[in-house]
Amino acid sequence: MVYTDACIYFIIAILSIAFPLVLQTIGRLDERYKSNLITKLFQQEKSWRYFKSILPFSLIAVLCNAIANLSILKDVCFTHWLTSITGILLLAGGIALIANFLLFIDKILIYYTPAKLILHIQAQKDTDDHIYFRAMADILYLSLREMDEDHLTTLNKYFHLKFSNYRKDNLGKPI
Repeated sequence: MVYTDACIYFIIAILSIAFPLVLQTIGRLDERYKSNLITKLFQQEKSWRYFKSILPFSLIAVLCNAIANLSILKDVCFTHWLTSITGILLLAGGIALIANFLLFIDKILIYYTPAKLILHIQAQKDTDDHIYFRAMADILYLSLREMDEDHLTTLNKYFHLKFSNYRKDNLGKPI
């Protein structure tokens, strides 16, 4: 089957591109922002988590396809059925892996650009441990080091809004 071969080649290509890219991305994020928190946020992104779970599924489908196409199994009556099932699994895994890889690349581009990262973090709902607020503080520190006035203005507005909302929510209480 032609499409199974194409799926196998795409899965292998993505595997050979993805892991060096992930290692490079995490290293660059750590180097750029000097923040373990931002690296942790990147590793918690849905596209990364989905990618990590789809990749083993796709590799297992490749292995199953290889086993189904062994010459030893050619005489077994369920070979056609097994080959069809593994072909469908390969196709589903390949398509899911390619689509998720493209989404993952988009996340990498967001995290590489401080302006896009600021907008991305602003869109997130903060948690009880204020992980996004602390990540914005790390970006603020980076912007102060680099004297980036545009980012500093945006971050100033963000922190002003957060503090005024906090004061409004805790009116009459000591801050």
